[in-house]
Amino acid sequence: MRIRMTSLSLVHVDGRAALDDVSLRVPSGQFCVVLGPSGAGKSSLLGVIGGSLAPTAGAVWLDDAPAGLVAHGRARPAIGQIHQSLALVRQSSAAENIMAGAAGRMAVWRAATGLYPAWAKERAVRLHLALGLDGNDISRSVSALSGGQQQRVAIARALMGEPDVLLADEPVSSLDSVTSRQVLDVIRERQRTCGMTVVCALHQPELAREYADRVVVMEAGRIVFDGAPGDYPVRAVRQAAA
Repeated sequence: MRIRMTSLSLVHVDGRAALDDVSLRVPSGQFCVVLGPSGAGKSSLLGVIGGSLAPTAGAVWLDDAPAGLVAHGRARPAIGQIHQSLALVRQSSAAENIMAGAAGRMAVWRAATGLYPAWAKERAVRLHLALGLDGNDISRSVSALSGGQQQRVAIARALMGEPDVLLADEPVSSLDSVTSRQVLDVIRERQRTCGMTVVCALHQPELAREYADRVVVMEAGRIVFDGAPGDYPVRAVRQAAA
């Protein structure tokens, strides 16, 4: 699924500009990493694509449909999102949180009652293990898991529905370098085998250079670099991600 943004702006109610005339095209199946300092507009960009934020001006299209329609309407399972806040149900188990990511692909009554089909349970276990989580933890309450474990549960939930687009906001911020690569390996494997389009905000420039097909750097709500990872100097990337 391709993403197209044209003349995108977002101004908060207090007058702060989060996005300033951003135009960007992400081809279907691309792994696009967005770098930039805190407050550069990375989370706002992902929020507008995912439909949780309404732009002040401009438009976002996923294939030929407005992004808001895809996010909230006819094709909601097409988008998987990993939020910085994680947005997990802390009283529910890791398995229940992960399976909730496939709610849009099953009968409403199953999602509402938590009576998930066998295929959902099997897929949840596979993702749980692929992301380096202990098999014994899948039945534990999310509140009993560490921050890094919770982050991986949120990633598994986003991948559970096999989305066409994955929007990942700092998905490895609480993880060590080894686990970060394990997680990004799983995301990249699904991107390459399923043609999933990935837009991923990171603070680790080394990971961006290793995993991205393309790097976009933002400052003060604007795009200041857009190109291949190897075309942007490592020192400049580090400064932009600081």
